[in-house]
Amino acid sequence: AYFESWRKCHFPRRKDLDFLSLPIAGSIDAIEGAKEMVRLGMGVSVFPRHSIENLLADNRLYEFRTRKAPASNTLYIVSLKNNAYPNAVREVMAWILNADK
Repeated sequence: AYFESWRKCHFPRRKDLDFLSLPIAGSIDAIEGAKEMVRLGMGVSVFPRHSIENLLADNRLYEFRTRKAPASNTLYIVSLKNNAYPNAVREVMAWILNADK
């Protein structure tokens, strides 16, 4: 999903470019494992920036930047119907909803 968001942002006309058309060094179901694979030199990947801030800050990962704005993705906040949100969720929602103001 992250790769597809990045591809649409940076290469919108390249319909032939998809995740499966690239050489895959390995596969793992957890983002922590994927970050470790990249950190150990097993290729490149696309991550949400907030998930790798600490690795970028201490130079354990390198960020490839282009002249375009970073890729973005729609964020959906969901819960069970008629379920009260915990305080932490309400705070995050308020932060997101006020980010553009």
